[in-house]
Amino acid sequence: MSHAGKSKPKHCGEMLDILKALEGQWRCRLNGDGDGQEQSAMENDANHGIHQCEKLNPPSFNGELDLMIAEKWITRVEKIFEALGCSEEQKVVMAVFKLKGEVEHWWKMTKAGLEVKGKPLTRTNFLEVFYEKYFPDSVRDKKELEFQQLKQRDLTVGQYEAKFTELARFAPHLIEEDSKKAKKFLRGLRPPIRSKLVPLLLDSYSEVVRRALAIEKDWSNKRAKKAEPKKVLPLKTVGSCGKCGKNHDTRDCCRINEACFRCGKMGHLIKDCLIQAQQQQEKPKVHGRVFTLTQQDAQASQLVIQGNLRISKMMARILIDPSSAHSFVSPSFACHLGKELELLDFLMMVDIPDGDSLVTDLVYRSCDVQVADRELLVYLILLDIQDFDVILGMDWLSTYHASVDCYSKRVTFHIPNQFEFHFEGIRQASLPLISTMQAYCLLKKGCHAYLAYVSNSKSKLPELDKIWVVKEFPDVFPEDLPGLPPDREIEFSIDLLSGTTPISNAPYRMAPVELEELKKQLLELLDKGFIRPSVSHWGAPVLFVKKEDGTMRLCIDYRQLNHVTVKNKYPLPRIDDLFDQLQGAKVFSKIDLRSGYHQLKIKGDDVPKIAFRT
Repeated sequence: MSHAGKSKPKHCGEMLDILKALEGQWRCRLNGDGDGQEQSAMENDANHGIHQCEKLNPPSFNGELDLMIAEKWITRVEKIFEALGCSEEQKVVMAVFKLKGEVEHWWKMTKAGLEVKGKPLTRTNFLEVFYEKYFPDSVRDKKELEFQQLKQRDLTVGQYEAKFTELARFAPHLIEEDSKKAKKFLRGLRPPIRSKLVPLLLDSYSEVVRRALAIEKDWSNKRAKKAEPKKVLPLKTVGSCGKCGKNHDTRDCCRINEACFRCGKMGHLIKDCLIQAQQQQEKPKVHGRVFTLTQQDAQASQLVIQGNLRISKMMARILIDPSSAHSFVSPSFACHLGKELELLDFLMMVDIPDGDSLVTDLVYRSCDVQVADRELLVYLILLDIQDFDVILGMDWLSTYHASVDCYSKRVTFHIPNQFEFHFEGIRQASLPLISTMQAYCLLKKGCHAYLAYVSNSKSKLPELDKIWVVKEFPDVFPEDLPGLPPDREIEFSIDLLSGTTPISNAPYRMAPVELEELKKQLLELLDKGFIRPSVSHWGAPVLFVKKEDGTMRLCIDYRQLNHVTVKNKYPLPRIDDLFDQLQGAKVFSKIDLRSGYHQLKIKGDDVPKIAFRT
C-alpha cells in the first residue's frame, strides 16, 4: 500500500499532460482554418439529407430506356426534394445516390465531362444531360404522334383522360388554347359519347371531361341495374315477375336475364338447351315450310302481304303468307307477348328458302291479333326469323275464313254470322328496276326509251332577309356583285412552261337555244364589266353545263391551257383529321359563292391567256 501511494503523483502528472495535449489539439482545430469544419458540416448535411430522403422511400432509376419511366422518376424525386427543402447541389447528390446499375457508369463519365468543361454540378446541368440521354428528340416525336392519334377505344373516360394528360405535354403547341384542348379530347371519345357532346358546343376542356364522365357513369348505372340480380322478396310485390320474382314484367324475364326460352335457365340459348335435345329425340316430326323469311324475299314475291298489326297490345311488323301452313313469331318479339311458352306435341322441321331447316317445338297459344277493332286469336310457333316480328300463315287465315287478294294487298275476313271486315297491307313503294343489259336488249328490239330529268319546282328556298347571319353581315350577301374584285397583295398568276406558244381552239357547235342563252349571258357579263372584247392570240372554246335548278351555266374549256401551266403545290389537310371533325355531326351548313369564278382577279399580264372564243 505504501508503494502504491508513493507512485500516485507520478501517474496523475502523466494523465494531466495527456489531457493538456488533447486540449491543445482541439483548440488548434477550433482556432485554425475553417475549411475542415465547413467540409465536415457539408458532409454531415449531405448525410442527414440522404437519411431524411430515404425515409420518404424515393424510387431508384436503373437506366431504363423508357421515356415514361424516366420522367416518372424525375417527377417523383423532384417532389421529395421540394418537400425536404433541398438546395440545388443537394438535389444532385441525392439524385445521383438513387442511380443504380449501368446508369452509374454513365454518370461517372458524364460528371467527368462536366468537370472538364468547368460546369458546376447543379440541378439544371444534371437535368440537361439526363434529358439528352433519356429524352431524345426521336422519342419525343414518337410520343407527339401517339398523342395526335390517341383515341378512347376500349378505355374508360377516366383512363382516356389520364392518357390524354400524360401525352399532352409532348405536344403543347397542339393544345395551346383551352378550346383546342377540348376539341382534341372530344374528337378522341367513342362515337356514342361524342354524339351527345357535339351539339353542346363546349369550349372548356374541364367541362367536356366532366360531361363525358357523367354520360359514362349514367350508362354504367343502367348496365349495373340490368346486370345486378335484385333481392327476391318473400312476398311478391305488384309488378314483380311471375317466374323469378324479380322486379320486372313476366314477359320480359327471359330477355332481361338472357335466359333460355325453354328451361328458363341462364348460361345458354334455346338452340343449345340439353332439355330440348332430349325432348326432341322422343317427339314425332312434322314438316313445315316457309317460302318467305326475309325482307328481300318479301319484296321479290307477289304472293305475300306486308303490314303492321297490334298483337298482344304491341305493334308488330307482320307478313301474311298463304303458302305457310303455320304462324310464327321471332324471339325478339316473343318477349312482349306476355304469354307462357308451351311445348308442342310434335317436333316441327321448318324448311326455309335457302334450303336449310329450322327445328322448333315451342308455341305461344291464344295470342290476340287486333284487326279492324276485332280480336282474333292465333297460335304462334317460336322461330328464328329476323326481318319480321310475326308471320301469319294459312292456319290463322283459314280459321277466320279469310280470302287474300295479293294484287291489291287486301285480306277480307268472312266470319260466319258477322259482318265482313278487311285488312289493307302495304303496297310496294319501290320502282321496278331492270339491269343495263336488259335495257340494251329492249332498245335493240325497238322499244321506246325516254331520258327524264327530275326537277322539284315546288321546293322553297329560305328567305335571306330572315336569316340572322345575313342580317348581321349585309355586305357579304349583296343582291349582286358591285363589279370587279379589288386589287389584293397577292395576285392570281398563270405561269407557263418554257417554250409555250399561244393556244387557240375553234369554238364548239351549239344548238339555237344555246346560242340564244350564250348571247344573253355575254351581254350581262359585258354590262357588269366582268368580260371585255379581246384581240388576244389565245382562245378557248365555251360550252354550257346544266345546273341543278335547270338553268345553263356558261363554262370555258381551259384544259389545253392547264396542260401547259406550271402546277402549284399546296399542303392538303389529312383526310383522317377531316373525318374526325365530322364524326357525330348531323347538321351541315353550305355557302354558295355568287359568281365565284368572277371574284378571282387575274394578274394584268396574264389576262390575255384566259381569252375565249364564241
